[in-house]
Amino acid sequence: MARASERLAQSHRATHLHAQADAWQTADRLRRYCDAMSETHGHEPETAEWLAWAREYVDRLDPLSAPPTMPADPPARKDALQPHLPEGWRAEGPAHGRRQRPW
Repeated sequence: MARASERLAQSHRATHLHAQADAWQTADRLRRYCDAMSETHGHEPETAEWLAWAREYVDRLDPLSAPPTMPADPPARKDALQPHLPEGWRAEGPAHGRRQRPW
């Protein structure tokens, strides 16, 4: 179970890292778009208002706008642990043809 808990934490961290990288790529793409918008139409009052909002939005979206930290480990619930257990193991406890006891 301890190994399954560690695998669950590692999986959660990897998912979090991928989400951060995806958000960073999106922010980078939107920043470049904002730069192009500013260069092409930044002198227009309507564009300036839209551009200001867009840049604030991108800053909120970018995970690097603040120092990244380790995500909290997810709760080690039985349903979350089950995919990280060896084949044939059950998070509810051993199965030997008798009534299961919760642990």
